Amino acid sequence: MCTQGQVHLYLYDGNRSSDIACSGCDSTEASFATDPVAEGSSYDVFLESSRFWIQRVLVPIVTFIGVIGNSLTIVIMTRRRMRSSTNNYLAALATVDTLYLLGGFTLSLKHYEVIQRKCLSVYLRCFPILILLTDTCSNSSVWLTATFTVERYIAVCHPIKSRVLCTESRAKKAIMGVLLFCFALALPTPFEYALVEEQDPVTNVTRVSLNYSEFGRNEMYKKTYYWTTVVVFTLVPFCLLAVFNALLVRSVHISRKQRSRLILRTDPSRDSQESKITIMLIAVVILFFFCQLPTAITLLYTSIGNLQEGSEQEKLVFILGNVFNFLMSLNAAGNFVLYCLLSQKYRRTLLQVLCPIGALVRLQSLSQCTGTSIIQSEDRTTVSIRT
Repeated sequence: MCTQGQVHLYLYDGNRSSDIACSGCDSTEASFATDPVAEGSSYDVFLESSRFWIQRVLVPIVTFIGVIGNSLTIVIMTRRRMRSSTNNYLAALATVDTLYLLGGFTLSLKHYEVIQRKCLSVYLRCFPILILLTDTCSNSSVWLTATFTVERYIAVCHPIKSRVLCTESRAKKAIMGVLLFCFALALPTPFEYALVEEQDPVTNVTRVSLNYSEFGRNEMYKKTYYWTTVVVFTLVPFCLLAVFNALLVRSVHISRKQRSRLILRTDPSRDSQESKITIMLIAVVILFFFCQLPTAITLLYTSIGNLQEGSEQEKLVFILGNVFNFLMSLNAAGNFVLYCLLSQKYRRTLLQVLCPIGALVRLQSLSQCTGTSIIQSEDRTTVSIRT
């Protein structure tokens, strides 16, 4: 090791592996050195601008707001009066989204000069674990969204079967299965990297670098793992979401038509409650599609196209990768806003969490005026959030 205490740290690509170069994820590419900017190249200017505004300005803001919103969602969805199978999924989704935001923000720290000067050694050692964390959380978010969409379809279109299939215990088992499955498939990623320490005998300076390991350079592994992740975390869940979300939209449309034609109903509020829940979950899936689909399309495009290293086409992919990664962070932070806009019960519970004394007084006075217990009347339904 260096006796003078001077350590030069950098991260380089060497032979850049195709799975990272083609992912469009500039925030997680294995490169710390600033890319050479060709004078007069508009792509290089846009690339540096996108890194600055997205990684150093927008990502910290979205992360801060998202972590607070998701933390409140976790607290609300795990309260006794809010417990249900669907709420278990939404609490789990908020948890993995929070971890994804924190992991993505930590990865973006490489764009700060102070990190490169003072903390790069720690960053390089944590980099493989951060990739494992963000990949696991991102993939878990995809499959949790797909799972609760399927569950909602069963609850709406097959209400008798839902009494058996849509239970809290089954939801918890499904959540655990999704997390373990996504973690297992992301587990090889830390082994794609190798930390190398070299000491220059002339200058007595120790250079620490992070390069791809032999395992990470293996062509068979790269192709097999890449296409496995594309199929398992892009094609299959997106197809499921498209099909079941379309069926849910159709069911809501039919339900509204039927309600408008019926004059007498046994429970006038129940159908409306279930429709509101379904509409809220449809909105969550639409936001998911809006934020995740561009990354999925880019991933498929780069898997078919042959991007040359350093080409303008590759730089364009990196620029789009910055934008699309920001959309993914926006998706991880945006569900809280949808819950507040579309769920009356979520807003009421949020008020109780933030202002417990004032909210309790208002609830008690309203309960005395109506002669009923609001909390008890809201807990009649068995599945999901009551909006």
